[in-house]
Order: sequence, then C-alpha cells, then structure tokens
Amino acid sequence: MRNKLKDIYDTLKWTSENSDIPAERNQSSIYDMEYQRDGKIVYVEVKAAVNNFYMSSAEYNFAHEHVELYEIYLVNLENGHILKNLAVSHYQRIPLPI
Repeated sequence: MRNKLKDIYDTLKWTSENSDIPAERNQSSIYDMEYQRDGKIVYVEVKAAVNNFYMSSAEYNFAHEHVELYEIYLVNLENGHILKNLAVSHYQRIPLPI
C-alpha cells in the first residue's frame, strides 16, 4: 500500500507506529500517513476490512475536524482491492456497547 501511494505522492510519510521506517514511527499519531498537497498536509487513514471498519473516537473526531484534508483508504481483505478517498462525511458514529 505504502509503495503504491509513494509512487503517486512523492511527499508521502508513514506516521503510524506500524511504519516500516523507524524514523517515521509515531505512537501518538491518530492517522497513518500524510503527504503535501498545495502546501497543506493531507492526512491519510488506512483501514483493512471486508465490509465494516472501526475508527477510534480520536480518529473519527480528527477526521471530522479536518474533513477537507482527510482521506480514508480501505483495503478489502478478501480481494486486496483498494478503495480510496472515501468521504468522511458518509460515515456515522456508532457507539460501542459497554
């Protein structure tokens, strides 16, 4: 995934703790990657799922606070297809049962 996006966005940096580049790891990051577009940072969240995916409250809130500069990429676990630029506004918050 990272390499595919790196070919498109030359300023791409993986910011999550799962980065394969130790210098880019950030355990407090609430998004997975970032890149520059028109001088602004675009935040990228990558989710792997079949139908539904989970976002933490922090991720969800951050996404809605930065809706114009936030992108979700969904990797389908069944076939490996990548859906990109899923609109944050299409998702609703569903509280988890306690």
